[in-house]
Amino acid sequence: NFFYPVKLGVQQERLLGNKSNKNGVSITYNYGGGVSLGLLRPYYVQLSTSGKYIKYDSPDSLEFLNTQSIIAGPGFSQGWSDLKVTPGLYTKAAIRFDYGSYNEVISALEVGVTGEYYSKSIPIMLRNEAKKFFVSGYVAFIFGKRK
Repeated sequence: NFFYPVKLGVQQERLLGNKSNKNGVSITYNYGGGVSLGLLRPYYVQLSTSGKYIKYDSPDSLEFLNTQSIIAGPGFSQGWSDLKVTPGLYTKAAIRFDYGSYNEVISALEVGVTGEYYSKSIPIMLRNEAKKFFVSGYVAFIFGKRK
């Protein structure tokens, strides 16, 4: 299945250490959370025998596992009519190091972790256990100009 998490939440940022105008590093941490909607779209394959697209839970799902009979994967248009929505919650926490000079250019590094919990198990990969809880980490490099 394809899985698309859509999140809406709030976030708070706190200053741990400020920097001078010309140089230094400002350190902040942020945390937040909110609601998450998990959009689950089935993965379709095209069969060489019939040319039709099937998903795994269709009557001929044994063909889904036969790599000799598959000629193509899904396009972006397949599966939207079978979309399933699963509600959930998410939380995130991060620390940010802002090392831009003269308070004009934003140059920062942010490192964080997020956790998402859904009301039902999310089956993403065939033959892998479906999970309700997901944890991920991220690193963001931030560039820009202050006005």
